[in-house]
Amino acid sequence: VSSTNQSINAKNYSIALNVSIELITGIGLGVFFGLIVDNYLQTKPIMFIIFFLLGTIVGFYNMYKTLKKYKFF
Repeated sequence: VSSTNQSINAKNYSIALNVSIELITGIGLGVFFGLIVDNYLQTKPIMFIIFFLLGTIVGFYNMYKTLKKYKFF
């Protein structure tokens, strides 16, 4: 395997890792805050569902911005 291929593979791996982290972080924070708000307001599972959906939307939006930064769109 040539040095150029290793460099390209490392760059692609880095991009994939960044995109994955953006999505997982959005969903994870949504779930976390949903559980916190549910426990505080005693509204299980309404806030969990709302924040999960919001976190998913934010995660996909951040993923889109990251991919756009790398000129995939």
